[in-house]
Amino acid sequence: MGRAWALPLLGSVPYAWRRGRSRPGRARSPSPGRDVSVRGDRPGVAFTPRRIIGGVSEKPAPAASMPAAPSRTASASSAGEPAPEPIRWFGTSWVERGRDYWLRRAVVPVGALIALLAGVYLLFLGIQGVVLADSGGVVNVVLVLAVVVCSLAAAARSWRLFTRGHAALSGWMAEDRQLRPMLLIGFAGSLAAYFARSLTEAPGESLRRAEYEEARARAAARAARPRPKRKRR
Repeated sequence: MGRAWALPLLGSVPYAWRRGRSRPGRARSPSPGRDVSVRGDRPGVAFTPRRIIGGVSEKPAPAASMPAAPSRTASASSAGEPAPEPIRWFGTSWVERGRDYWLRRAVVPVGALIALLAGVYLLFLGIQGVVLADSGGVVNVVLVLAVVVCSLAAAARSWRLFTRGHAALSGWMAEDRQLRPMLLIGFAGSLAAYFARSLTEAPGESLRRAEYEEARARAAARAARPRPKRKRR
């Protein structure tokens, strides 16, 4: 009899003890509004603070990024000063004519001359191929005349562009789309004009300098003009 009633009591002790212990792998849910930290599974992972609101964890809002500091080198146009237009292979070095400008003045004519000689050699090979094909004397003469005429026309148009600008082109010179085949055939004339102009200045420098000086004069006159005072209401 004593053992019969003692066995149920002894069997319930481990059961109660197991219920009181927390089961492995289950964490207590924090109360709403409490700040907790989530640790990474691997060592060395930084803590990520979270806030439990209504049973849903939320990451803290990132700090507002500071606005970027304004650049010290502001553009000339923003300060009211007109900005010079760059020239191909020279950039804006033509404004002050420093050491970089004169170095380019020495290198660009050499490059233009090499390109001109290579272009003439390619044209010679093309004409020689037509001559060797026995197409006829008339075809050979027409081909040579076409190359010469296109080269002269391209040289004249390029020279006027470098000295007077695109606004000075008139007549057949102003037709850009229609002149593309002619400029393609006479590219040697354009290279010759560029080489000849690069011996005296950066091609188009005189035109750019005149426009820049005029723009500076207009900006100075506009800045010196007195502004009318506003009347108080």
